Amino acid sequence: EVRAAIEHAVATLEPGGVLVEEHPLTGGVSADVVGLHIGTPAGATRRVVFRQHRGAGFKGHTAPVVAKEHALLAALHDEGLPVPEPFLVTDTYLVTEWVDGVTDV
Repeated sequence: EVRAAIEHAVATLEPGGVLVEEHPLTGGVSADVVGLHIGTPAGATRRVVFRQHRGAGFKGHTAPVVAKEHALLAALHDEGLPVPEPFLVTDTYLVTEWVDGVTDV
């Protein structure tokens, strides 16, 4: 399920691009979070974060959770606050800008 969603995200974000590398990001429990390196058709590498919430049975999450997270990040980013820019949202996952740093809490 996560694999198919990642492949969909790569194809949607960078038509003709390829997944170069992926690595799990730790620190959370409510979602599968993966750092992606996407090779673009122009030969560049684009780094993004893929976040897919676990099923509806986990903490009562449903599709609106992803939409709410996207809307909040978009509003904060539009106001100039230092949050990752959201690039793509579906009913099941969100893809945002990569921000350098650590995920340790």
